[in-house]
Amino acid sequence: MLPMTVERRPLRYSLCILSILIIGLFLGSQALAAQPAPAPVPEGEVMPEADDDLLELELELVMLQQRLEEIQMAALDANPELEQQAEELSTIMVAAMEEEGFNPQQSISRIEEIQMALQQPDLTPEEQMALMEEAESEYLLLEQAQMAVMEDEQVQAAHEQFEENVMTAMQEQDPETEEIIAEFTEKHQEYEERQAEHAMPGTVPN
Repeated sequence: MLPMTVERRPLRYSLCILSILIIGLFLGSQALAAQPAPAPVPEGEVMPEADDDLLELELELVMLQQRLEEIQMAALDANPELEQQAEELSTIMVAAMEEEGFNPQQSISRIEEIQMALQQPDLTPEEQMALMEEAESEYLLLEQAQMAVMEDEQVQAAHEQFEENVMTAMQEQDPETEEIIAEFTEKHQEYEERQAEHAMPGTVPN
């Protein structure tokens, strides 16, 4: 499994989670970060050996994600006006999502609670798995909400403008940003393909 990002963030991160991490560029990475823990192996059965290549790919994805997050936060620090733009976009999107019957604020609050809970050192594997699965469900709800409102012209225009501004700021912060995103996208696709192969009947030894 891939570990969820659980480190503490500035308040600004919470305010912008919809407009930066849930939409656009980083939706894929957050969905990946929220992968649930593998199901426990029934008693008496032997867990199949992990695919070393898949584990290495997971690590590469986590490292790329962390680098993108670092560039993103540095870009926000260097461009305070982006925070205001993010909050404005969040307001537009939250209102549109609520009109569609979703409750994004509740999902965001629960995700943040889970992130804090996962920092507890005394969690059992079962408790960690339950939290990860719940986080994945909340991310999926946010993804569904995003898809539902992206047909709205006002949301589309605001999102595209903000995404362009963030990309410009990140590129100025680190000229390798586009290459990192391209590499992440490629490896993420490979990761999903490998996971699908492992999930196919007959691919896991008995």
